[in-house]
Amino acid sequence: MQAGLLLGNPKRIVGSTHPTYKTVGWLFNREYIRRLFMNLTISGHHLEVTPALRSYVTGKLDRITRHFDQVVDVKVLLTVEKQKEKEKRQRAECNIHVKGNDLFAESAHEDLYAAVDDLVDKLDRQVVRHKNRITDHHHTSPKRMM
Repeated sequence: MQAGLLLGNPKRIVGSTHPTYKTVGWLFNREYIRRLFMNLTISGHHLEVTPALRSYVTGKLDRITRHFDQVVDVKVLLTVEKQKEKEKRQRAECNIHVKGNDLFAESAHEDLYAAVDDLVDKLDRQVVRHKNRITDHHHTSPKRMM
C-alpha cells in the first residue's frame, strides 16, 4: 500500500489528507517568500506599505529568483515625492545583494505599480547579465580531454 504513495500513484493521492494551499493560507505564502530571499525589506517613505502592495512587490521579485537563486539580501524602498507636477512622483528603488555583486535600480512613474513593474524589468536585466558574467562559458573540446 505504501508503495503506491512512494511511486506517485494518483489514485492513492486523491484520498489523502494533505494540507493544501487554501487550508494553510497566508502562512504558507509568507514562509515561501522567506525561502526565496534571505532578507527581504520593503519600506515606504511618505507612504504606508499595504499588504496588497507588499504582496505585489514580492510577487514581482519572484522573477529575479527564477533567473538567479543566489540572492542574499533585498531592500525595496517605495516613496512618494512632494512635487508639484503629477508625473513621475511615485518612485521605487531596490538594492539586491547577490553572491559576488550588489545591484541597484530605481524607477519613477505616476503610478506606483507601474514604477514597480519598470523596476523589476531593470533588475531582471541586471541579474541575467550578472549570471552570464559569472557562468563559465569555456568548455574543453573532446580532443583535449583525451
